[in-house]
Amino acid sequence: MMRIAAAVLLSMALAAPAAAHEVKAGDLTLSGLEMRASLGANPNTAAYVVVSNKGARADRLMSVSCACAAKVQVHATETAGGVSRMKPAGPIIIPAGGRAVFAPGAYHLMVTGLKTKLVDGGMQEMVLRFERAGAVKAGFHVKARIGAAEHRH
Repeated sequence: MMRIAAAVLLSMALAAPAAAHEVKAGDLTLSGLEMRASLGANPNTAAYVVVSNKGARADRLMSVSCACAAKVQVHATETAGGVSRMKPAGPIIIPAGGRAVFAPGAYHLMVTGLKTKLVDGGMQEMVLRFERAGAVKAGFHVKARIGAAEHRH
């Protein structure tokens, strides 16, 4: 009996990190929360997330903030003539029953004016403000290498 209880507790402990990588706020689920670790003295970085909406009404990501930086903006990456450029994007709609994907080479959260160096393996809290769901605090895993494959699904 003791071995079964220990096995159950161990399996719960091993499952906890996966569950912690998801944040629920009303009809919205935030997953794949990742932020690129600092590169040298570069004061900027990017963060990525998938926002899924299980609701019957669309929501909009209005703004994002982080105590770690002067500013966070939603940016879009556009490629023309083999040259990629980033530019600020307005509020992003998360359609009813759909999702918005923030991934390398697409929409992303541009974090500028870092106040501290972001180290691989750390965690950084950001606040995402949605029109309907309100302010949502989410922990982003700081990584030197971003797992882009999980964002494409």
